Amino acid sequence: MSVKRLYQVLISALIFLIPTNLFLVLTEVGSRVHGLRIDYLLPKFWAIDLLIWVLIFLWIVEEKQHHFKTIKKWQKTLFKKPKKLLVVVGMLSALLITRQFLAVHNLIAIWTLFSWIKLSFLAVVLYQKRQLLTESFTYKSLAITVLFQSLVGLWQFFTQHSVATYWFLGETNISSFAGLAKSTLGGVERVLPYGTTAHPNVLGGFMSLSLLLLIPFWRTRKDSFVKSAIALCMGAGLATLIATQSLSAWLTLGVGIVIILWRPLFTKLPSRILLSGIIGIFLLSIWLPLPADSLSVTRRQYLNQAALRMSIHHPFIGVGVQNFTTQVEKYSPSKEVVRFVQPAHNAVLLFFAETGILGLMLVLLLCKLCKHPTHVLVFLPLLPILLLDHYLLTIQSGNVLMLFYFIQIKTRNIP
Repeated sequence: MSVKRLYQVLISALIFLIPTNLFLVLTEVGSRVHGLRIDYLLPKFWAIDLLIWVLIFLWIVEEKQHHFKTIKKWQKTLFKKPKKLLVVVGMLSALLITRQFLAVHNLIAIWTLFSWIKLSFLAVVLYQKRQLLTESFTYKSLAITVLFQSLVGLWQFFTQHSVATYWFLGETNISSFAGLAKSTLGGVERVLPYGTTAHPNVLGGFMSLSLLLLIPFWRTRKDSFVKSAIALCMGAGLATLIATQSLSAWLTLGVGIVIILWRPLFTKLPSRILLSGIIGIFLLSIWLPLPADSLSVTRRQYLNQAALRMSIHHPFIGVGVQNFTTQVEKYSPSKEVVRFVQPAHNAVLLFFAETGILGLMLVLLLCKLCKHPTHVLVFLPLLPILLLDHYLLTIQSGNVLMLFYFIQIKTRNIP
């Protein structure tokens, strides 16, 4: 098997495993708050980690055979940057790492930081092999994954039973009913589709972003059979997306389609205007009161208010990566969060609460260090998910999904 073919197989498998929730808990030490086990405090080794490490190892071996030509090239480019900027980034990175050792639950903080470093290496590999991501096999793999998740999700929704429970790629046990996301349809309460993800919102987010990546590919196909097959997969994905009843995913698909259809109009707008709009929407998402017509909305408001208070009390270094759930009770105006221990449902606010100004400055400086031109437009479809949920930041499947999406739209210049 050629190296290129091996990369194709591994990337296809990686795509297939993105929307899966199969993992091994390494330890439960430090995972409890007031006796309640918190899933977000568990260090996990995910099934997709095997593929990530194989890809990284394969890339390193390939680089060694070429005498690390690419790494040396990047190194020369890096050292051409202002030395002061490199020193500041290094100091802030060291401070961020040190801060995690001082977090209340430092084990999960350090493990999460390690996971981010691992995903950074994956980003390097995928970016270096980005031309492979533009080939048809990538989109066909994505379409097959969408169809597979749709079949699993729709089966769960209509039968109200799991296909094979957890060992089937981490599938949730739908039959248990208790504690699952539900909705009333026709006067009957039904569990929403999970696919093999951790939550219907995650399944919905995967479907919406996948459809946004598949639409440009589908539009350019000449082969009628391939075009029809992709359309079938997309239709199944759309039906599943609707069934998840995920508002953030619906908005993501809607925003993405508007950008695809009227892209020339949006690209004429200066980036600073779009950026100002994004900042304005973020501020509205924090301060705009929502009608508390359901317990779910009320709980989300409590969590976001707690994140805001947490940010005010720990403005410089935050409370520690993945440590929000350990501190939320101290900053919530309601004890309802004791029964609903979740991260804040606003990924931007959550990131600030956990890393403070330190994290924000490091992200901005890393962007400046990379100096890779990115139009603000590419962030717009992600905005509904980032401002209404947390899984792109807190769950590894969300991390990899966002990473894959960014590299795809940078490579193909879409949407």
